[in-house]
Amino acid sequence: MPWIILRSLIRESRFSKVLNRSTSKGAARAFDLLESFALYALAVATPLFAIPGVTEAYRTPKEALVRAAIILYVTAWVLKRIWAEDLVASLRALRGVPAFLPFTGLVIWTFLAGVLSPSSRSSTEIPLNIALFYVFYGLSFLEWAPVLARRWITLALVAGVFNGALMCIQRAKIPLGGYLAYNMNMHERYRMGGLIGNPHDVGNYLALLFLLACAAVFIVRRWYWKALFLGALSLFALLLAWNETYTAIVALLVALLSSCGLLALRRSALRFPFAVLVIILFISGGTSAWHISKDPDARNRFARTFSALKAGDWNEFLHGRYIPWHMALEMIRDRPLWGHGPGIYGYLSFDYQIEFIRAHPQSRLRPEEAYFDQTHNDYLQDAAETGIPALFLVGWIAVSYLRAANKALTHVPEGERPAAGPGSGARVQSQSLLPGYSVLPLLGIAFVVAMIIGGFAGFPFRLAITMSLFVPVAGMSLSRVTTNNEATDEHR
Repeated sequence: MPWIILRSLIRESRFSKVLNRSTSKGAARAFDLLESFALYALAVATPLFAIPGVTEAYRTPKEALVRAAIILYVTAWVLKRIWAEDLVASLRALRGVPAFLPFTGLVIWTFLAGVLSPSSRSSTEIPLNIALFYVFYGLSFLEWAPVLARRWITLALVAGVFNGALMCIQRAKIPLGGYLAYNMNMHERYRMGGLIGNPHDVGNYLALLFLLACAAVFIVRRWYWKALFLGALSLFALLLAWNETYTAIVALLVALLSSCGLLALRRSALRFPFAVLVIILFISGGTSAWHISKDPDARNRFARTFSALKAGDWNEFLHGRYIPWHMALEMIRDRPLWGHGPGIYGYLSFDYQIEFIRAHPQSRLRPEEAYFDQTHNDYLQDAAETGIPALFLVGWIAVSYLRAANKALTHVPEGERPAAGPGSGARVQSQSLLPGYSVLPLLGIAFVVAMIIGGFAGFPFRLAITMSLFVPVAGMSLSRVTTNNEATDEHR
């Protein structure tokens, strides 16, 4: 309302023509710049500025930075449309955003679960984070112009390369001071924290960066950009192998095979390249397995794993995840409908671990060994904290998104269709092996699959470092983006 009043006063002044023209263009430009700044801040906030040493809770500064970027974007989006007097029309257009209904249902259900929680320790941060990411996904859906999407991916990859270089420095035991200091006596993979702080978080982050680099290689056309992103692709693959987070590696392989296989089914010309890709992945996997088998620590770890399986020691076989999974199942059994409240798992673990130790005295576990602030399974933790219906809403979101992305792969935009007659100057990208308009939907499918697989043995949906990449890619991959605009080629 204040913006509308100010604009009316400007129009009624004797300098209305000059002022109205200059202020309208200036305000629109300012709001556009503010939106772009918030988007770019989201790409670099967690990998560049979320330093683990700032606070003991290493996730806290990451979430604060991500929240600030999203709130800044939402503010700029609303003010720009208030100024243009099309806010209502823009809000109505949100009904066309894929998975709009299940997303809304998940936000409402999460807030209700928090209100109905029997514990006063139920956190409001989880519903707030879900709502902010959901609002950002919806508002940014139709804003992803080709140049903006390409620049955002490039900036995220540059931040990832910087963080990857820091991981290499840490692995090489080069001393760093201040907030970048680390314990050089730790195992090699635990020294590769970069600015993230946890090896499992690093694994999920590197897997998503690898997928981003794959898409960037196909999006750009300049040879030097392709060479740069191919180098980044090799760096992320090396770091992921060094990190030894096998869940992230499996999630990445499944994401690549499923997305590329889906495209190969729809395009017969891609079936032979897809078969070559599968062979390369198997050769690479075999080579990596052979290399890992030469490492004494890795051999001992695998030997302990198989010995635990034969002995029936499920906690050792699942690398310590059996206890938090068991406690999550007990929580679900106690309150299957509404759950115990968002963000409450870490607090209730103290009570459930005592019961677990009493029921399993042969385990000889100490209380500090049985405590987990996360379940290391997003789906069990969602059901324990917000009830089983939340799982159905999450599944509904995933299915709706994948269906929309699959449809986007087969839909050829108007500007991408072959020319109707001879002599036409229209560009025909749809006849290429991987048209530009199919890269982003394919990237979205790969991201969703990687996050779903990672959620079975980790918590990528609860990390700012992965969600700050996942949500923007989910929006841009299904937005009305075409990459055949001649005006954008000079920027590539």
